[in-house]
Amino acid sequence: MSFLKNISIRVMVLMIVAFLLAIWDVASGYSLYSLQQATQLIAQSEVQRKSHAQLLYGVEQSFRAITTLERAASYTLNSDVENARQALAQAQPAIANVKSSLEAFKNGAHGDVTPAAIEGVVRTWSALVTAALEPLQQALQQNEPDVLRQRLSQTYPIVHAFCGGSDRFCITKGGIQDSATPLMVRLSWIFRDFA
Repeated sequence: MSFLKNISIRVMVLMIVAFLLAIWDVASGYSLYSLQQATQLIAQSEVQRKSHAQLLYGVEQSFRAITTLERAASYTLNSDVENARQALAQAQPAIANVKSSLEAFKNGAHGDVTPAAIEGVVRTWSALVTAALEPLQQALQQNEPDVLRQRLSQTYPIVHAFCGGSDRFCITKGGIQDSATPLMVRLSWIFRDFA
């Protein structure tokens, strides 16, 4: 207490001001740090949003390509050449969009998503393109029903797994028969590794 008796009022006021400034500096530093963290999270969330949008666009185009190729196959197997040609022409841009979306997704940033999850999505998507869409497209361009039936039986399990359908479709000599509602793409199957 004798220490406080020997200090003048001016020095005491200066010590209190210095103490308050130190507290203010600590609070300001923490606020700036928190602001920097929030800015990084916002930037990362934007990267993930763009990656997700690329993936959704690719899945939508994959669905469009699959359904159009199936329609072209059905027309071909039913000997409706004109409609088969039109359906195949409609599938070409969708297949090109699937391939470009896959490349954009491969080369894009993905934020905090694990590389294993990204690799799984790319592997599944690439398998759909190389093992289902391209062979089916080539078989349709050959316009030979027997080759088309063989390709359909080879690509059906891949398309079936990708689209997450049940046993609704069957391949017959008359074409592809749909015994239920239209095919729905289950995005949860694709995004199961993102969780």
